[in-house]
Amino acid sequence: GSGNLSLGLAPNFRQIHCVDVSTPAEAPKGTPRHFQFHRAPVLPWLRRQAKVPLTAAQAATTSAAIIDPPRDGLGPDLPQFHHLLEALRVTELVLIGCDVDNWARDLCRWTQRGWKLCRLGVLDLFPQTHHAEALALVKRDLPL
Repeated sequence: GSGNLSLGLAPNFRQIHCVDVSTPAEAPKGTPRHFQFHRAPVLPWLRRQAKVPLTAAQAATTSAAIIDPPRDGLGPDLPQFHHLLEALRVTELVLIGCDVDNWARDLCRWTQRGWKLCRLGVLDLFPQTHHAEALALVKRDLPL
């Protein structure tokens, strides 16, 4: 997306990729240099990334991801996300949802795939409205 959910994480990561069909064509002013914006559907972008062989340094590290799907959640695409994130050595996910029922369904499906629920939260991006974002931090161990 536009990086609004990841800007606060900038000091903790060497690279941040913001991927969405609505991603800005240019980085907004003041965006850290290690942010890269990709205007693309997320699954095809992840597929391309998973095909690139990992360097030795990448194979020795892990990654984290923020997933903020549309209101309907990940639906039938969740298994593909799981497979691709595993290939990219993602071990921490922040799952975000604006519809609590669909978010809870997706969260349950991640835990059924071996991810462990670590923290829950609520983010009020639209003060004085009924809209809120549900958040979950889930983690997994890398397969041997």
